[in-house]
Amino acid sequence: MIPIKLELYNFMAYRNSDPLDLNGLHVVCLTGENGAGKSTLLDAITWALWGEARARRDEELITQGEGEMRVSLTFSEGTNLYQVTRTRKAGKAGKSGKVSASSGGLDLVVFNDGVPRVISEEKTSDTQQKIINTINLTYETFINSAFLKQGRADEFAIKTPSERKKLLSEILNLQIWQDFDDKAKKQQDSVEREEALRKSDYESAEAEIAKLPQYEQELAQAEANHIKTDEQVRALEAQDAEMNRQRERLNGLQTQAKQIQRELTSIDSESNAIAAEQSKHEAELREYQTALDQRGEIIKGFDDLEAMRAENDALTSKLSSQTELNAQKTRAENQIADARRKLESERDGAERALNECQRQADDGKLVAQRQQLLQEQQSLHLPEGQREALMQSRDEALEVKANAELRNKHIETEGKQKKASLQAIQKVGAVCPTCARPLGDEERARLVATWDAELIGYREQFQTNKRESEQALAQSKAIEQQLAMLEQTAKRAAALQASLVALEAQLSKTTEAKAQLPATQARLATLTLALQDQHYAAEAQAALAQVNAQLAALGYDAKAHQFLRTVTLPRLQVFAARKAQLERAELGVQVQQSKLVELSQRAAGLTARRNECQTRQADTQTQIVACQQLLRGAAEVANALGRAHTDRATALRKVGEANQKVQSCRALEVKRARLASELSEIRHRKSLIKDLRELFGKNGVPAMIIEVVLPELEASTNDLLTRMTNGRMGVRFETQRATKSGDASETLEIRISDELGERPYEMYSGGEAFRVNFAIRIALSKLLAHRQGAKLQTLFIDEGFGTQDTQGRERLIEAIRSIQDDFERLVVITHIDELKDAFPARIEVRKTAQGSVARII
Repeated sequence: MIPIKLELYNFMAYRNSDPLDLNGLHVVCLTGENGAGKSTLLDAITWALWGEARARRDEELITQGEGEMRVSLTFSEGTNLYQVTRTRKAGKAGKSGKVSASSGGLDLVVFNDGVPRVISEEKTSDTQQKIINTINLTYETFINSAFLKQGRADEFAIKTPSERKKLLSEILNLQIWQDFDDKAKKQQDSVEREEALRKSDYESAEAEIAKLPQYEQELAQAEANHIKTDEQVRALEAQDAEMNRQRERLNGLQTQAKQIQRELTSIDSESNAIAAEQSKHEAELREYQTALDQRGEIIKGFDDLEAMRAENDALTSKLSSQTELNAQKTRAENQIADARRKLESERDGAERALNECQRQADDGKLVAQRQQLLQEQQSLHLPEGQREALMQSRDEALEVKANAELRNKHIETEGKQKKASLQAIQKVGAVCPTCARPLGDEERARLVATWDAELIGYREQFQTNKRESEQALAQSKAIEQQLAMLEQTAKRAAALQASLVALEAQLSKTTEAKAQLPATQARLATLTLALQDQHYAAEAQAALAQVNAQLAALGYDAKAHQFLRTVTLPRLQVFAARKAQLERAELGVQVQQSKLVELSQRAAGLTARRNECQTRQADTQTQIVACQQLLRGAAEVANALGRAHTDRATALRKVGEANQKVQSCRALEVKRARLASELSEIRHRKSLIKDLRELFGKNGVPAMIIEVVLPELEASTNDLLTRMTNGRMGVRFETQRATKSGDASETLEIRISDELGERPYEMYSGGEAFRVNFAIRIALSKLLAHRQGAKLQTLFIDEGFGTQDTQGRERLIEAIRSIQDDFERLVVITHIDELKDAFPARIEVRKTAQGSVARII
């Protein structure tokens, strides 16, 4: 993957900068102050390709205060040209910390003969996988191979052999074999637990099968004991059955005795009821006879009661009519009052309308106010175009100020560089900063005089620019004051116009009020006359007169009606009950006499039934006594039968237990054979897992992979070292070494040699050690990319120029130049100005008020 062009929109410090076109660049230096946005460019590339960057969440990458961002990267892969564009909108993040996919997009385009063709998939995840497949690089592989981070060049060489081997395993992603080993270890533990369980079950079965002859003897003895107890139970069950028959007969006799007793009790109860009923009928017969003796008095009192009831009904009818007429009278009076209130309300409204018309018709003050506002409006004068002219003048003054300040910044930068150069050439043995040749005293003096004059010119120009900036600032402030005064005048003119519009609306209402004044006065006079002459609710007044006449003609006497209801009628009411009693007495005398005869006959029948029951009761009691004598030995028989049942159940249980032991032992013979087969299979699985663990362990497949990879790493490192040292130095990796006992142990030693022979790493100079470290680091990057099926065409180097001395920087630049032909694009990141000229091209990053800006120089 070779980056061609990078376009950023609202990505971190870059708001809407110009596209960064890398086409045609080979080795380029990325420079700028700390925090200007150098590393952000690398974040933009990784975010466009993989959606990954240093930030924890995508929303943290959006420029503060903005709602969305976009990064577009054009790159080449092989002979094809691609463009990937990734966008993201600000939104609420989910539980995972990621914003939903609906708030962002991912597009992939391929160019065929310069014509773009969209090859994005429907799902973002599928498009992402297509990008990875296209460039054969994942995010982790890229940052570990194509990006050399600061201070990590010697990370591989300075570690111990075991640490070095672990680091190489991590780079080669050999952790997967440790994961396989962990899974195999879990299976091994599970198989060993299963083997222990099966072995325990097998040994238990063996011990139980050895007891089979003893269990068979116990079964035979238990079966003989069960036969004996069963014969005893059958003999006692025959005796118990006879006792149950006698017990059932006794229960039947006792039930029969109870029934006879209940029948006697019923007869006594019925006899008592008959006697009570006879007394009742005799009392009713005497009462009926008394009523018949008072017949004349009861008839006269009842006739008086009927006459008073008729008179009460007539007075109640008159009361009802009077109530209805009073209701009609109330309705007519309410209608008359409502009509009068309505006329009074209309009259009051007419009076208010007349007062309002008279008030609105007085327009003298409004006319005066309008004249005053018109005069003030004419006094305000806003020249057309004055505000735009002032704003243009202010912007021009601010631009003059900004240009003067920018020129001073360039003067400061060039002055600092000139001072540094001046100090450098004043030292003994200084060289020309341009051609790098030694300077003579005369030439040094000439350069010092020339550069001193240039510095004086810089200071004079700096003061001129500063005065120009201050004058422009003062001019812009004066214009701001004029603009503020114009704004106040415009606001006052708008307020005067609003007041005039409101006054015109009020004057229009005054004209309408003058026109409505005569009609309002006539309406008030009409309503006042109607109230004085009572010309309202004519129908209701006629109805009221008619109702008053009907009430006078009705003639209802309320006092007479009250006396009749509260005194006369209650006094005569008793004769209604006595009349009903007389009627019942005339019919009831014969009925009561007939019932008394019937009751006497029923009492005689009950006496005969009582005698018969008492005879049966005596015979039943004799039979009960005989059964009770026969059942005196039943408890002893039942106890003996219970013991016999218990003995038989115990014997049967022992037969079952003994038989269960025998059958269990016979079944265990089958289980023992199955357990033996399972143990054999488990032990075979255990052996296979052991072999797998040896294969997955550090001395297995991982060691084999390292053995295969190391020659490639060694060859690549030596190829780079040959170019950096003209063939003077080489490295050799050893993976095994002899122990004191004569065995070989796993290791990862680095053997370094030059024309003087092989020496330890610590014995080489700083420059030599640096070249070895750098060569190994580049070789590791190429190896990791190659193992992912990708060709490492682009390399980013951030190796900390600022932490190196002058000689160290020269060594790093020399190393970079020696490998530059291995890559299509090589980007070196630094913020040291002295190193800018060491590379043929550079990307300069500056931080401005409108955001960071990157440009190619």
